[in-house]
Amino acid sequence: MTNAYKHKTLKQIKFEGFIKMTLLINILFNCFSYIESLRLHR
Repeated sequence: MTNAYKHKTLKQIKFEGFIKMTLLINILFNCFSYIESLRLHR
């Protein structure tokens, strides 16, 4: 296990974490928009 390999995997893990965070924020925002639209339609 070389140092370069470790560094690459660390970057990959950070990148995957960033994607997961972005997806989570996106889902939360969509849920919020959906709830707001339901409230407005009443």
